[in-house]
Amino acid sequence: MEVMLETRGLKKYYPILGGILRRKKGDVKAVDGVDLKIYRGEFFGLVGESGCGKTTFGKTVLRLQNPTAGHIFFEVPEEIKLKIEELENDGRKSPELSKLLREYDFARFSGKKLKQMRRKLQIVYQDPTTSLNPRMLVKDIVGEPLIIHKLARGHELEERVLELLYRVGLTKDHLRRYPHEFSGGQRQRIAIARALATNPDFVVLDEPTSALDVSVQAQILKLLQDLQRELKLTYLYITHDLSVAQCVCNRIAVMYLGKIVELAKTELFFKRPMH
Repeated sequence: MEVMLETRGLKKYYPILGGILRRKKGDVKAVDGVDLKIYRGEFFGLVGESGCGKTTFGKTVLRLQNPTAGHIFFEVPEEIKLKIEELENDGRKSPELSKLLREYDFARFSGKKLKQMRRKLQIVYQDPTTSLNPRMLVKDIVGEPLIIHKLARGHELEERVLELLYRVGLTKDHLRRYPHEFSGGQRQRIAIARALATNPDFVVLDEPTSALDVSVQAQILKLLQDLQRELKLTYLYITHDLSVAQCVCNRIAVMYLGKIVELAKTELFFKRPMH
């Protein structure tokens, strides 16, 4: 199987400041040295209690937050990763290592290169009420990524937005409405349409059904599975609901205090849980 996303020693620390001068006293280790591989076409589950670092990990691999340390490799050939590992183990800071990291380590991308990569990676947030701009019409919300990345404009933009809405189960009648005019499930469909606008390969789903009724949860999960098959997507599904993870995920990892403490195929995970 082809590895799509791999993290090596990924860390995200937040400083603890104290005293009158606000000096650093320590760190909150939200993500603490995570090594993880997600394969192409996988519905990968990341579970754990609230505050364990799941969402921070998801945002960090998308570079919505900058990592403190570690590597993020997205669609990087194995021989390149082996070469980087060899050079790092050598213990010397060689120009070749610096060049390879600038070229292939997503954790070090910036500017135009980072923006280009963001087309391939998207996120669907937990609460569509807060992730959708209440002052924007649906057609502008879904079309915004297309404008930012210069993928469509004018009549082509309108057609693409309409196509995305149809794909997630909405219609032309919904184009000129505001988010508050929709139900929770419909708002989440709009958020999914926006995430799909740039034709991404990898999507982080940050508890996308936890704010919805049980019957609507099933509809959204079915939609996500259908979209994965049609568009050949790879998902990182973040949740604390093990029953949902059991239904949809191929493999599941358990996060505890910023670390991955268990990883297994779904069937084995529920047959012999270790943590």
